[in-house]
Amino acid sequence: MLKVLVVGPESLSGTLGPTVLGRPDIDRVHVEKVDGAIETAEKARPHMVVIDLPRSEAVALVQGLRRNEVTRPTALVWLNRTAPPEAETELAVAGANAVI
Repeated sequence: MLKVLVVGPESLSGTLGPTVLGRPDIDRVHVEKVDGAIETAEKARPHMVVIDLPRSEAVALVQGLRRNEVTRPTALVWLNRTAPPEAETELAVAGANAVI
């Protein structure tokens, strides 16, 4: 079963519900804040982390996940709602696999 860690507001679960991430065969783990996200990722061992946080918090989290030996291979996706286009480059340099 595919496991996804979602880092962001609780309301994000409802937003993701009608997407492919809402399928019943995907195990979702949710964390609202950066604090504890890396520890949760180490324990849960998700295949993907979906991040819905402000740019600076997202960059710090992506860098932390990439530095961690356990979470380094995990796919990282940042949901960019309002940041300028250069934010995508910044997140890619930090280690994000995709910016949506």
